[in-house]
Amino acid sequence: PSPAPFHQIFKTSFTMSRKKIITVFGATGAQGGSVAKTFLSDPRLRTQWNVRAVTRDVSKDSAQRLYCLGAEIVAVSLALLDCVTTVVDRKLTANNRPT
Repeated sequence: PSPAPFHQIFKTSFTMSRKKIITVFGATGAQGGSVAKTFLSDPRLRTQWNVRAVTRDVSKDSAQRLYCLGAEIVAVSLALLDCVTTVVDRKLTANNRPT
């Protein structure tokens, strides 16, 4: 099966006021998953950072686990440079469409 569309985002209701966003590419892999879990499990880091987990397949068990821990899950193929730029810059409307 092909990856979910870029605009399929599971969690967007972060408190954006003072928190920084860390965008973790390859968040369902070993290294990216370790980084994402570190930020999601450390109480001090959780108060300062929101985790945006980028993966090709949001239906993976590892993506679902990150979501349950509080990550925003975003499906993106890294082959699509425009999508990557939008994810990092992340100016989306209520319908999750780039502005």
